[in-house]
Amino acid sequence: MSLPNIGWNRWSVPLVALALASGAVVGGWALVTGSAPRLPHRQSSEPEGDGASADAIGVEPGDLELGDVWETNLHRHTLRLRNQTDQPLLISGFVTSCACGQIHPKQLALPARGGGTIQLSLDLTSYRTQSGTTKLPVREVEPVRLGISARGPGGEALGSWQVVARVRPVLGGVPSNLNLGRTFRSLRTNADGIMVLDLVPAVQDLKITEPAAAGKGVLEWEKTVSGRLAKIQIRPAAHAPFGRFATAVQITPITASGPLPPFFVPVEGEMLGDVAATPSALMFGVIEGPSATQSVTLSSVSGRDVVVEHVEVGRELREAVNVVRATSDKVGVTVYNVQVRSSVPGPHSGVVRFRTVSAGSAPDILEIPIHFHTREP
Repeated sequence: MSLPNIGWNRWSVPLVALALASGAVVGGWALVTGSAPRLPHRQSSEPEGDGASADAIGVEPGDLELGDVWETNLHRHTLRLRNQTDQPLLISGFVTSCACGQIHPKQLALPARGGGTIQLSLDLTSYRTQSGTTKLPVREVEPVRLGISARGPGGEALGSWQVVARVRPVLGGVPSNLNLGRTFRSLRTNADGIMVLDLVPAVQDLKITEPAAAGKGVLEWEKTVSGRLAKIQIRPAAHAPFGRFATAVQITPITASGPLPPFFVPVEGEMLGDVAATPSALMFGVIEGPSATQSVTLSSVSGRDVVVEHVEVGRELREAVNVVRATSDKVGVTVYNVQVRSSVPGPHSGVVRFRTVSAGSAPDILEIPIHFHTREP
């Protein structure tokens, strides 16, 4: 059995943000059964051409047979193409049997009787997800085929091929991506970050890492493996920076003979501080008099006391906004009155920044947007 060397190569976070969707023309796998399989092909409005140039481009025969490969959602494979005509040819795009991978480059020029290569990045789990389930199949090996057609500038077919593989299932239940949503630093457990995976008997453990290319230190995790089930809890790290993040986890199955090709799960979300503001923005509308005042309440999502160390008005509103601590009989909250005034007509926008500390947590910088409009005198 030939096992491919799966490398990280050029994988990056944008692949995460799109879960194998970078805008390239992509291809996917079709489950094959029986001795004479019929491949489903995507319906396309592109012209089929007159057939005269349908075999203008060929592929090295050995490149179309992947052999026995372990399942992964990011398998890389190279196809060597050759121009079988005496004229230079331009491949302007590819049409494939279904979508679950990438083909690079999107376009390729081949000199007369010359060659070139394309790189396939394939999701070998898609033969299961096509039926709406990610459960492990009953059979130990699944034969699959990928149909690829190269098209010229006018949509004419320049060559069509089938990549054939025998995929050995490894994990069931691997999600295409995880969206952790908005997570407060003090309350980082999130049900959206839980994965429950099925393991084939050969898998003894799972190694979880955060690839360096995706931004190390953004996530942390807990893993429990019991029999043929693994539970993984993914959450933002305690010291992850505030704001939106897009990263990934790499799940590597471990067998008695060593690691198998990894699975990559894009992860996105937003890290929020322990202190929240109500309202989260101050919208004054049109100021009718010389000034207007609204209140903002700061509170800890964990119920702890909030201490404001510093208040700063953004430079754009520094001469027009005054912030004063207000009295409040509510326990565990801090209230400020924000007064706006301006002799300059027109719209005004800016922010007020509160540097806050909630007992037992690191300092947070909380920004409150402010918007108001002053009439002509």
